[in-house]
Amino acid sequence: MEKPTIALILPCFNEEKIIEYSINIIDKYFIDLKKREVINADSFVAIVDDGSFDNSWNKILNLSIKNPLKAIRFSRNFGHQYAVYAGIKEF
Repeated sequence: MEKPTIALILPCFNEEKIIEYSINIIDKYFIDLKKREVINADSFVAIVDDGSFDNSWNKILNLSIKNPLKAIRFSRNFGHQYAVYAGIKEF
């Protein structure tokens, strides 16, 4: 049976205080699921920064160095629905 590929798309807006904690927890689950061969190794997390004006984007960039995640940055806030849609279309 073929393993499913999971794409977790997370819209983000001014999340600098919680983003690192959240990604670390999600990453642990993804690593475990991949190790147990429950999900396909191509599964990934994508973060769409929806125009944050805090330090969220820099935190996302730093997290992407040690975590396998993809990221998009909007120039301004468009709303979480557009952020999710952009993640689906881009990845």
